[in-house]
Parts: sequence; C-alpha cells; structure tokens
Amino acid sequence: MSFPPCAFCNAADSADSPAEAANIETTRVVLNSIRAGAIGVGPDGHVCYANTGAGQLLNLPIGELRKLNCTHLFGSLDVVVRSAQTGERIEANVTLPGGSPTMIGCTVSEAKHGDGRGWVVLFQDISSLAELRRQRDRLLHLAVVGEVLPSVLHEVRNPLASVSLLLEVLIEEGFATEIQRDLSTILQEIRRIGLCLEGLTGMHRDLTSPTNEPLDSALRDACQLLQYSAAGRGVRLNCDVAAMPNLPLRASVLRGIAFNLLRNAIDACSNNGNVLLEGTFDTVQQKLFISVRDNGGGMTPEQIERCFDLFFTTKEHGSGVGLPICKHVVERAGGSVSIQSSPGKGTRVSVEIPTKPHPVQPRIDPTG
Repeated sequence: MSFPPCAFCNAADSADSPAEAANIETTRVVLNSIRAGAIGVGPDGHVCYANTGAGQLLNLPIGELRKLNCTHLFGSLDVVVRSAQTGERIEANVTLPGGSPTMIGCTVSEAKHGDGRGWVVLFQDISSLAELRRQRDRLLHLAVVGEVLPSVLHEVRNPLASVSLLLEVLIEEGFATEIQRDLSTILQEIRRIGLCLEGLTGMHRDLTSPTNEPLDSALRDACQLLQYSAAGRGVRLNCDVAAMPNLPLRASVLRGIAFNLLRNAIDACSNNGNVLLEGTFDTVQQKLFISVRDNGGGMTPEQIERCFDLFFTTKEHGSGVGLPICKHVVERAGGSVSIQSSPGKGTRVSVEIPTKPHPVQPRIDPTG
C-alpha cells in the first residue's frame, strides 16, 4: 500500500538554505523546551518525530519512540485522523515496553508541507486528573446512595419485622421438632439480615447518644453477624467482649464500626485464619477500647500510611470507604483509630472512644 509523502520528512529535506536550517533548529529547541509531549505521525502511522517531553512523559528514549507506530499509543491511525478532523480530544491509557502505564490527553492537528502530509499530536499526562474524576464520580454515587439508603432500608425493615413476628408465632404453635428447627433457622437468618441493615444505617449517624445504650451486646452482635461469612472462608472468628455498663454511645453505630473492621480482617485472612474482636470499658479513664486482630497478610508501611485515604483499597472489588468512614465517625466523637501491621504478621486495628455514662434517673413510683 502506497502512502503520500511525509510532511515532516519533506520539511527536513527542504532545508536547503542556512535560514531554513536555522528556523528548523529554532523550532526543535522550542519543542524540546516545553513540558508537553509532541510527536509527529506520518501518513503510514509511524512516529517520525518526538520531542524531549514525549520521551519523559512516556518513559522511553526518543530513539525508541521514533520506532513506534501510532497504533501502540492510540490503537489505530483512524483515531488520530478523526481527532484532527473533529477537534475532539483523545484520552488513552498508554503502556509501552520499558515504560509505565500512563493516561494521556491529546489534541491533534493536521500537518502539511508541500505535498507531504502528517499529524502533530500534543499530549500531557492526565493520570492525576483522571483519578480526580474517578473520585468525583464515586463521591456522587455515594451521595446518591446516602440519600436513598435510609428510605430503602426503612421499606425493607418493615416487612422483615412482620416476617419475624409471624415466625415467632409459628414457632410457638408447637409444630414437629424438624419444622421447629427449620423455622428457628429462618428466624435467625431474618434477624441477621436485620442486624446487617441496622449496621448500614448506623454509619450515617453520630456515635454519641443522648441515652445510655448496651454496647457489649452490640459488639457481640457484629461478631455473630459475620460468623457465617467467616466460616465460609475458613476463618475462625472469636469474640472476647467484657461485660460493661450501658454508655452514651449509639449501639447501632458501634455495631456498624465493628462490622466494617471485622469484615476487613476476615477478607485479609486466608484459609485457617484467625480474627479476634476484643472490647473493654475502663471505668477509671472512662474510655471504651475496641480491638480487631487478624493473622492475615498484613500491610506495608506505604499501605498503612494510605489506608485511611478515601477510596484507597487493596481489594479487587473494595470500595475504600469503610475504614475512612469509621475513622471519621470515631474522631467526631472525640476518639481515635490506630493500626499496627507488618507484612506477613497480620494487622491490629485499635479504637479508643472517651465517654462518660449519663446518670441513671431513679424510677418514680406512681403509687407514691
């Protein structure tokens, strides 16, 4: 297949006077001085020219860039031609041999010199901009979910409560032992779903409460809620929560925090892993202490430094929002969340929440 002459080759060959040669050299100096990448693409799609910025942005020597076809960068020459005709910006993920994956944004202009033809592609690294866009989109999705979640959960909880009540009535009817066992199993699963929904709702509320609530049972509920999931992954989930007085913290919110921390620990473990939830209340310091330990793969110092960043996750399908939300909720109540972890030695997440129980109001005997 024959192609028309290359505009860039024509320009280089036409420098038959000192003035034209000086002009070409000046243009080369200017192009090599800008931070943006600039490449010249010939009619056959090959890269005929690349400035210093192009080599730096794509992490390739200029000589290697000039050996490439534009299909390595944009998939096809048609993409370049169409961009020049329409003025539309190209965004492409570029991974080259010897280079690192890079998201680039490009503008394309047609180049002509005599009967030669080609295209000039100016591009910049937009990886940080693309990441900001992804975070914006995820925040918008979270905002939508946060807006509709309470009403959806309310609609789900109402029928669940009705089903639970009906099951309790049926269990009391005195059916055969096998039926009783099946009904009890169904009721337990319905209650587990209810606790899960309550935990999801609780994370959208303040941790502090105007009344004293039972927190030790809330922590045990979170552990019980995830027993089935842990067993399915071959992980032993243990709970060591000491009896404690009712405290002015919302049980549903604390259950949601424990649920998220335990789920992360379970996900970090492989088969035969161990996860331990501990909870105590120090009456002297008036502080609630919660700890979740696992013997999973652990985290590197870099991962520990970023683990509280919104959307940072090492899971394939993780959202990266659970741990940051837990930290935000705890700190808003005056508490703190810390992590100790080493690669291959597991992870421990410690939560400390200061609190003072509300005084218990004496009961008033209406009979005097």
